[in-house]
Amino acid sequence: MGMFIRISVKNRKFLNSEAARQLVEACSVDIFERRNGGVTINTEQEDECILCGRCLEVAGDNLEIIKLYAPAGNSVRSTPDSSG
Repeated sequence: MGMFIRISVKNRKFLNSEAARQLVEACSVDIFERRNGGVTINTEQEDECILCGRCLEVAGDNLEIIKLYAPAGNSVRSTPDSSG
C-alpha cells in the first residue's frame, strides 16, 4: 500500500469491464495490471502516481485517488482538477 497515495475502487465490478482494461494503457506509471481477465491495482506502484487524472477520465466515479498526505477535507480526489 502506498504511503502518500491510495487508489480506491468504489465499484469492484468495474475492474472486470472493458473500460477498466483501458486503465492499463492510460496509466504511465504502471499502477494498473491485467490479471485473470480483469484489472488489479499494483499497490507497490501507488506512490508513483503523478496525479495526471487519466485513470479518472477512464474510470469516472468508479475510482478515487486518495492523497494520504493532504488534510482530511482535501484528501479525496474523484475527478481530475488543476489543484494537483
